[in-house]
Order: sequence, then C-alpha cells, then structure tokens
Amino acid sequence: MMPASANRPKSIVFVFLDGVGIGPEEDNPLAEADMPFLDTVLDGVRPTARHPLIVTDRGAAFPVDACLGVAGRPQSATGQAALLTGRNVPGELGEHYGPKPNPDVRRVLDQGTVFSTLVGAGVPMASANAYPPSFFSGIQSGRRLLSAIPYALTAAGLPLHDVEAYTAEQAISGTITGRDWHRNATLRHIPVHEPAAAGRLVGALTQRARFVFFEHWVTDVLGHRRTLRQAAAHFSLVDGFLEGLTASLDTSRTLVMVGSDHGNVEESGHGRHTRNPALGLMWGAGFTECVERINNLTDFRPLIEDLLITPQ
Repeated sequence: MMPASANRPKSIVFVFLDGVGIGPEEDNPLAEADMPFLDTVLDGVRPTARHPLIVTDRGAAFPVDACLGVAGRPQSATGQAALLTGRNVPGELGEHYGPKPNPDVRRVLDQGTVFSTLVGAGVPMASANAYPPSFFSGIQSGRRLLSAIPYALTAAGLPLHDVEAYTAEQAISGTITGRDWHRNATLRHIPVHEPAAAGRLVGALTQRARFVFFEHWVTDVLGHRRTLRQAAAHFSLVDGFLEGLTASLDTSRTLVMVGSDHGNVEESGHGRHTRNPALGLMWGAGFTECVERINNLTDFRPLIEDLLITPQ
C-alpha cells in the first residue's frame, strides 16, 4: 500500500550502514550503545532478535532478508547489488559474492539500478559521499576496485565527489566525521565534522535533490575486528549523525530510510558475516505504510521508484 497523497514523501534520504544485522542481544553493540536519538524514535526498544520489528508513532525498525534463498553467508557485492537493482543477484549468480563486484555483478549493475532509473526519470539525486585522493589514485592504478555502490553511481553517470566537494560542504567522508582524512599530511587543513554537523550537511542536500544516498562502511569493518566496545562507541557516533540529519529535515515531507546489505557487527564475538536479517529503519513522511513494503533487499528499489517517480 502506498502512503496517502497527504503523507507521501516528497524526498528520501537513504543511509546505508554496511554489515549491520538484527541479532541476539549478547555481544551486540547495537543493543549496548548509548543511542538516545534511536531510543526516542523506537520508544527505548532496540532492534534485536528479541524485538526484530518495532513500530512506534515516530518510526520503525524491521528485519530485511539478506539471504534471498541462497546458502552461505551474504556478502557485500551481491547484497548491495540486490538492494540497488531490486533483483535477487545472489540467486541469479548461484552464490553470495564479495566484497567487491566481480564481472558478473558489474554486469547486473550495468543493466540498471535505482540510481540510473531516477537519473533517467529526471529526479534530482545526490550522493553524499566524498572520497579522499588515495581512493582515486588507488582506482587509477588498479590497486583498488570500486565497490558496488560507487560503481553503480558511475554507471548512472553520477560523479564520485572529491576533496573539493568535501570542502564545499556538498559531501562528507564515508566515516562521517572525516577525521580519518587527517592521517594524510596534505589533508590536515580539511575540516573535521562533529557527527550531528555531518548529519545536517547531508540533510541540506535535500534542498537540491529529492533522493540523497549516503554510504557508511565503518560498521562492517568494526564487525570484522570483533571489538564490542569500539563498535558500541561507534554506534553512538552514528546516532548523533542520524539526530543531526533528522533535525535538518522537514519530516512531514521527507522519509529517512536506513538499510544494510548483511549482518556482521551485531555478533561481535566472531568477526564473520551472519545470516541474520539486515537492519532496516524508517521515520518521517509515510514511514508506516512504507515499512510494510520491505521484506528483503530487493524491495527497496521498487519502493523508492514508486515514491519518487510514480504520479500521485
């Protein structure tokens, strides 16, 4: 069911959190972190295996099937491709694959994603990610392969933002604060953003774009490191980012979606991907009806396109 016209979102901000699932409460940083904003949205209940679906007056958390009927642990390349294309990519390829797309995954992405569809329909969209010079030099030298999301952006004809966009406050670091950029002596002049300020910068992009996409990969890295305390502290940072983002938006007109590609960090004891449902969160315009449309990774693309392209 689509949201009623009066409650239908005019814009969407999608925050992608890599490697976050809904799992047991034990060794789960999402259960232990100090997250006052999320607690306000979800009435103090955290999304875990005990409470996989939470719907309040302010927002919702919900499970998203990332396995898609394929044996083995879901992986980033096929999971992100499924989210972006609306196709059961691991099912089509016969396996979960990652972390970076192989030729088969790239071929699927080349055939169309939510990015290319929105661009083709004339819907203004923006990537909120900026990438440091080392990223571009790694790509040019062949030492680094594009992951699924930046690959899909370029396939849709969208730019990958650099330091210039960062300093112009048109994009932020994938780590949210940009503090990691300062490891490079040539970037020590780059501003570091507090989490809430970074969120406000992303929210400001809705002034010129109806679809804003931000990719955050640190959550998956922390899952592989098996550091519960560090991961819990990082979720507090993410919470501050989401609070700043939401404060900058008119949530009577904008829908915030948070999604992931597979589980990992929610079971910090082993450092491997999991078969747990991926985490989904929504709040803002029309969230109640939209949550009902999401069961697995392939459901995001058609929902986004219905909301932003289908005539009201």
